[in-house]
Amino acid sequence: MSPGRKLFLSLAMILAALWIYWPAMHGGWIWDDKTEIPKIAALGGPGLLHRIWVAPDTGDYYPLKVTVEWLQWKAWGQDTFGYHLTNVLLHAASGLLLWQLLRRFGVRCARFAGLLFIVHPLAVESVAWIDEIKNTLSLPFLLLAMIAYVKSDEKGSGPEFCNDAKGLRNSGPDPFYGASLLCFLLAMLSKSSVVMFPVGLLLYAWWRHGKVRAADLRAAAPFFLISFVLGLVAIHFQREFGLAGGAAVLPLGGPVTRLARAGLVAAFYLGKALWPVHLLPIYPRWPIDASSPTWLLPWVALGGIGAWCWANRRTWGRHVIFGLGWFFLNLVPVLGFIPISHFRFTWAMDHLAYVSLLGVAGLAAGGLCAAERRWAQTAPGLRWSILGACAAVCAVLALASRTQAARFGDEVGFWTYEMEGNPQASMAQNNLGGALFERGDAAAAIAHYREALRIEPDLVSTHLNLANALGSLGRWPEALAEDREALRLQPGWASTHKILADTLSRAGRPAEAIEAYRRALEIRPDFAQAENGLGSALFRTGDIRGAYDHFQAALRLNPDYAEAHNNLAVILAGTGHRDEAIGHFEAAVRLKPDYAEARVNLEAARR
Repeated sequence: MSPGRKLFLSLAMILAALWIYWPAMHGGWIWDDKTEIPKIAALGGPGLLHRIWVAPDTGDYYPLKVTVEWLQWKAWGQDTFGYHLTNVLLHAASGLLLWQLLRRFGVRCARFAGLLFIVHPLAVESVAWIDEIKNTLSLPFLLLAMIAYVKSDEKGSGPEFCNDAKGLRNSGPDPFYGASLLCFLLAMLSKSSVVMFPVGLLLYAWWRHGKVRAADLRAAAPFFLISFVLGLVAIHFQREFGLAGGAAVLPLGGPVTRLARAGLVAAFYLGKALWPVHLLPIYPRWPIDASSPTWLLPWVALGGIGAWCWANRRTWGRHVIFGLGWFFLNLVPVLGFIPISHFRFTWAMDHLAYVSLLGVAGLAAGGLCAAERRWAQTAPGLRWSILGACAAVCAVLALASRTQAARFGDEVGFWTYEMEGNPQASMAQNNLGGALFERGDAAAAIAHYREALRIEPDLVSTHLNLANALGSLGRWPEALAEDREALRLQPGWASTHKILADTLSRAGRPAEAIEAYRRALEIRPDFAQAENGLGSALFRTGDIRGAYDHFQAALRLNPDYAEAHNNLAVILAGTGHRDEAIGHFEAAVRLKPDYAEARVNLEAARR
């Protein structure tokens, strides 16, 4: 293919991605975006890198993703267009890299695989959902790791030394192998669910050489080491933060139940990849009766397909095993063998199959090539019909993806769509309530929060959201009751104590609020928001000195905390330190340009 044609096709694929996702490009924050982006925006100060890379308090360990989002926040702020554009371009880059990888595998229709991946509706959730940049960021690194590894394998060098064309030893390590290791490390630091990549390397070795050689095991060993270490780190963070100590309450069941569910989930994802209709953000969590043998039928079917392919492994079966093997391997971390936080409300989510989708796209391209070769000899006129059918499939998928992407453009519409397909989704009821509350409709929000709690009474976040909505209407006794119920369900979380303290403070009960803030700080001494809240409560009781100390403490923990700057400045202005107060008011406005209270205070201090 000429460079000009290759450039034209690449631009066409990028434009296809932009067309598909354009309806979501100006969409607002969805779901986790509302908690993750503000949390990242609050990061700052001299301990920034330590908080991101060494001691994060997130449910996963993905420091590279957090770093990129922090840089995005500095670049885009509240404007979601830049975040969406970044995701779309990364997704398009993965499609282009898949094209190049399959070309190295000798697949002539590799560009079809890249285009199919770009336009597939199963990828929409990963691309249109801003915080899923962990998917769109990790995959280009993973594909680059694979491309570099294949180049290293083609040279027969691996982790040792290169052989040149004459079979002589070169004088240095293979740069492609080192680049592959580095790219895999970056992929793992973006999203740990790519942990199965080293097994994928052994699958590639079998596909290419017909067996897994000792040299392949040696070459894959450093990848397994990275995978093992960072995989353990990811499990630690899931248990410590993502599950909030609640792994035991997840409805995973025993080994047989987990095995049955894993087969169902794997078959479900394959079905959605082959027939991507009725896609939902949250799928109904079907019950599993492990005592019934019918629940093991997916394993029987998948085993039958595997046996058929193995029997034909010397011809077409080898390629199908490689493609489907990649698909299922990358689902292993999310099939339910280990606890994952999303199992609280669903067994399957589209974004969890994003990396796996590469295997189906590659198989489709391989099948297209096989069909072309076969009918080129027996029925040459069919070639254009086949290509036309492929173009029609891509067009239909692109239109379906654009329709799906448009649902991410409006949060109320997004969750309303979810409830139409899954009316028992308590998470959807909760999030729709949040979207309505932000629009100022507290009464409607309360109705959805109560419906969510009817479906699932122990949702801590919903109790807290309901308390906030009730408080906005001045219904303080009811609000405090909801906060205390959340605290009963989750007594060990500093944030729950802090939220109760906020409600007590708003309800005009500062003495009780002070006690709750102090309890939050006992659990988490580096909680800047609790320090600021405690300072505000002390200020209301007339303890100016105590308030000053806690506002200072909040700023030591987070120098970019606009509210703490404003609160400290109020004390400074009131005690005659006008110039110093102005400096803090200016810092608050600089950090949060739409902070109306700080602007009013700044103007008053300058008079």
